Amino acid sequence: MNATSSILSIGKIAGDLQRPVTEILLAVDRLSIRPAMTINGILHFDESDVSTIAAYLRDHDARK
Repeated sequence: MNATSSILSIGKIAGDLQRPVTEILLAVDRLSIRPAMTINGILHFDESDVSTIAAYLRDHDARK
């Protein structure tokens, strides 16, 4: 994470991508992405990782 990047909670990511948290977590696991931090048990990810997660979900969309 660099000084100008943002972090987003897993819930915010799920809302923004309109996907269940479980799908986000599956993508995170398959991509071996580590959270930037955990606050009160809530995973937070760097915005660059969110882009990677979104691309993975687009390419592996089970809803199609």
